[in-house]
Amino acid sequence: MAEPAPIDESQFVASGEFATVAAAARYPDINAPERMTACRDTGQYRFVALYMNRQGHANNLTTVRTQIRKALKRANYLVHDETQRSSNNNKKANLDFRCNPENTQPAVRYGGAVPTRSFAQAVTVAKANGFNHPREKYVIFGDYLDPQGSYCGWGDSTADDRRIVNNKNNGGTGSSTYALTFKNCWDWRTPLHEMIHMLGGVQSSAPEAISGHTHVGSDVMYASGNGHPNDEPDQCAHMRLDCGKNTYFDANPSAGSYLATHWNIGWDANRYINIY
Repeated sequence: MAEPAPIDESQFVASGEFATVAAAARYPDINAPERMTACRDTGQYRFVALYMNRQGHANNLTTVRTQIRKALKRANYLVHDETQRSSNNNKKANLDFRCNPENTQPAVRYGGAVPTRSFAQAVTVAKANGFNHPREKYVIFGDYLDPQGSYCGWGDSTADDRRIVNNKNNGGTGSSTYALTFKNCWDWRTPLHEMIHMLGGVQSSAPEAISGHTHVGSDVMYASGNGHPNDEPDQCAHMRLDCGKNTYFDANPSAGSYLATHWNIGWDANRYINIY
């Protein structure tokens, strides 16, 4: 079966929109709340966090594990918060992760050392080290910068906008999927951005979608410089997951709306988010 195509993040840059003062003011990372993820066992649908370093460079996993866990728990808080907002506080949510043995923290596993800094090499090394379970989505934190100096990350995504449980982005491909966040972007937003790609955001058929992203600013899936003539950089007061609740995430979509009839990451049939 063909591998999902990675989303090109060449316009989602560390020196651009999400690292600017304006973006930070909307949702300062230092003040972002944390929420513990859900924990899932081997064989279940889940995310797995991996740390990877370059060959010949130090393995800093013990030093950065807490930082990575904070990023994951901040991302989880936003998913939970947006689920409550869009369901009128009737639903809660947690990202499903592999956890430590005590189930008190998301696990951060060592994925291996890469010979080059490309996304393809990170995937190859992860697979070679046994991280290739068909029900798992791997969230890689690369302890190195993008070789081109402009990327924040890469993420697998598959074109499938069908509202079915076995959607290709919902574990329906029968193969593992991967995302990579480079060192300069280890806040909560970039890992969440890449996780949303792995979950199927943003489908080309969706309103306000362009090139796997949205043209609505203050959105986790916004990418600057995407060529859309109608960028709306200040539609929401701070960083949101699907700012308009009409493109890729809504826990309670209106009958007949796009997200009620197409793939919706906020649907409670999502195998990688525990929505309850």
